[in-house]
Amino acid sequence: MTRENLLVEENARYMLELEEQKKFLLWFQKVKEPHFLDGNCNTRFFHLSTIVRRRYDNTNLLTVGNNRVEGQDEIAGVMVSFYDNLFNLFPLDLSRMTWMVSFSQ
Repeated sequence: MTRENLLVEENARYMLELEEQKKFLLWFQKVKEPHFLDGNCNTRFFHLSTIVRRRYDNTNLLTVGNNRVEGQDEIAGVMVSFYDNLFNLFPLDLSRMTWMVSFSQ
């Protein structure tokens, strides 16, 4: 093998190791159960538990007053509308605010 081939192979091994570390960190961040932190995360039980957790973390139904809102788009619309109305109740008067800006050179 030439020196150039050795460098290419070393670089490929390094990139593979980086990708494996990224994959490990991704699964480590998805873990919410402490007994997985020390064990092998590449099991059927682990994959099913992350799918169940992902479903549990999503909001599928929202009750506003007596109305039920279902679906991600409708829930997002209700939430945006709520905060839009909330902030329109108390508008900011920017003319009364003073700003101090300093630039160091």
